[in-house]
Amino acid sequence: MPGNRHPEWRWPWDAASGYLVRACELCARAKGTDENAYLISPTTWQVCTRHQRWLDNRREEHTGSIPLHHLPDIIQAHHRRLTLERRLGESGRALFADAYAIAAYWWNLPVLSPPVWRERQNHLRPAKTDDVRCAPLVLYPEAVHMAEAMAARERRRLRGTLTTNQAHSWLHHVAALLDDWQMPADLAIQPALQWAARHQNPDPAHQPNPRPARGRYRRLPLPHPHTTQTTDTPLPELSCLPWQIGELLSPNLTPAPGGWTLTGRA
Repeated sequence: MPGNRHPEWRWPWDAASGYLVRACELCARAKGTDENAYLISPTTWQVCTRHQRWLDNRREEHTGSIPLHHLPDIIQAHHRRLTLERRLGESGRALFADAYAIAAYWWNLPVLSPPVWRERQNHLRPAKTDDVRCAPLVLYPEAVHMAEAMAARERRRLRGTLTTNQAHSWLHHVAALLDDWQMPADLAIQPALQWAARHQNPDPAHQPNPRPARGRYRRLPLPHPHTTQTTDTPLPELSCLPWQIGELLSPNLTPAPGGWTLTGRA
């Protein structure tokens, strides 16, 4: 502070980019502090894999981290997401943002929610976690799984090797995933169709750069229609899809542009 003025504090604080997420209290204690510690995150939540805790940006008193000992699939999903982003770089972050938006769409229309989400919510009831707070945690594994499936399609598209038949096969694969999750596939696939329509094959002016599937060239460039990002860009700004958790959506789904169809799916 200039001169001899006393420090001035404002609450709540606002991060210049991203969100303030409460740090794991066990990690903070190990560093010698009992005070509430915060970190800046591109998401409204983080996972402490060391202590198996879910951290978020709730600032009310008595709203600490959420134990994940009874939800190992959350920890597994977080490790898979980190692996995806390490392999693909900024493209991996963009694809997870898109997959997270798709999962948010499913959350906002309860008729599309898979039964496993209710099971996870039941595990969280002793922690008195409200629906909006627990939503990112509950949908996390399916969002990561979708990101992995979307990455397989993008790898071919950005190398210029994605054929029309392969694009339709990918949609059938996604529909099979939704069936496995006991979701109404014909409805739940609609946001994925919207995503596929935005991620069409590159235009003829773009020269694809074929690269081997393995080795140091596994990373993908940031795909169109995504724009330049930084490591602290908030998750909603990374996605080319508009949906966020908690939005009101109409159950009358608008067909995706581009003429995609699942006619004849087994």
